[in-house]
Amino acid sequence: MSQRGVEALLGRLITDVEFRRRFFIEPAAVCVELGLDVTPRELDAACRLDEAPIVAFAERLDPRIVRAPVNVAPAQPEKPAVGGGHRGLGSEEITGPKQQRAR
Repeated sequence: MSQRGVEALLGRLITDVEFRRRFFIEPAAVCVELGLDVTPRELDAACRLDEAPIVAFAERLDPRIVRAPVNVAPAQPEKPAVGGGHRGLGSEEITGPKQQRAR
């Protein structure tokens, strides 16, 4: 078994709309094309997944962690309400402290 291959497959299913669409049409061909290391048994199990809950979960992901569809303009993220939104790192925590402007 290839746990990494399964994880890569599941990750792509939830973060990549185009991959997900193609996978549910031609699962084996897509896995071979991308070099995903999954066994026939693992592929069979993945093929039995219900696409609807995967899509529902994927649609709830933060847009910053999903692969943007090709030829589609990226959606503008909504500004969270005061006191709302995602908890976690803010942009300043990711990019570092803001530089002060020279006066």
